[in-house]
Amino acid sequence: MSQRYKRSQNKSARRIKERVLQPPQLAIVPCIHHTFRFTNAATVTRLNLTFQSLLDLMCVAVTANSAYRLFGAVRLKSIKIWCAGVSQTQPATVSFQKFSSTTATMGANSKLYTDTVLGSASTAFVMVKFNDSEAVGQWQGVGSISTYGNITCPTGSIVDVTFSATLIEDNLSASVVTGAVAGATAGQTYVRSLDSAAGTTQLVPVSYFTV
Repeated sequence: MSQRYKRSQNKSARRIKERVLQPPQLAIVPCIHHTFRFTNAATVTRLNLTFQSLLDLMCVAVTANSAYRLFGAVRLKSIKIWCAGVSQTQPATVSFQKFSSTTATMGANSKLYTDTVLGSASTAFVMVKFNDSEAVGQWQGVGSISTYGNITCPTGSIVDVTFSATLIEDNLSASVVTGAVAGATAGQTYVRSLDSAAGTTQLVPVSYFTV
């Protein structure tokens, strides 16, 4: 083995060792990627969904009537909606309209996703994806209150919302969730309705404590 080759090997080993010894950069706050499931006890027609409600989705109660949000930013990935057919003569329809007319959703394709089913042997299904190339698919911070779309679905539909979220940073003030909180236990973590910023909530979480 030549001396030149040995020296080259030693230099490479030193470079690798130096890279290993350097501590990597870390994110300030944890980031999660999760799918939350919701259902409705009554028919929903063109119900507006906002980033404000998404940011308020997970919260911790401080009193029986107030709670603080846990998310500092959210990034939508997809929404899936299912509903069962009722009968051969009564159609069931699900739809989602993705907006592009507000500041937060500029660059999105304004599009209506819809499916209809007849009979009880099958289900109606739509899936909406939110892309990095459109503002509605990018990170939305604590001040975002824009509407990203509206949803229509019959009673008993299933709605899955997939998104990434970061916990609220320590340099930001605690944010009280929008909408009424009642019967909460201080210190308990809750998942709120997908439309919690509305006066009357309709899309409630499945398998979570909620307020």
